[in-house]
Amino acid sequence: MPPCDRCRKGFPAEELGFGGRRCKECIRRSYGMAMVTLVTMYAEEVVEVPGGWATARMFDGLPFEWMCTHVHGSRSDAQACLDATIAAERAGRAAP
Repeated sequence: MPPCDRCRKGFPAEELGFGGRRCKECIRRSYGMAMVTLVTMYAEEVVEVPGGWATARMFDGLPFEWMCTHVHGSRSDAQACLDATIAAERAGRAAP
């Protein structure tokens, strides 16, 4: 049984090609950490723009897609629009 490169526990040789020289548990843990990193970097937020507030999809702290085409007068209005847009997307209908 070869040892895992990460935790040093032995694992069956037939699993060797699955993830390099890591056991299934270490591979599962690394995939979980990658997902946490992706979710942390990708978010929908209310952002301040010239003239008010807007909703945007953010990647690594920077807007890469605007979720609505208008500028809101207050942060709370923009948050309400963001909540409605997310709910509409999850329900499979057009955003308000």
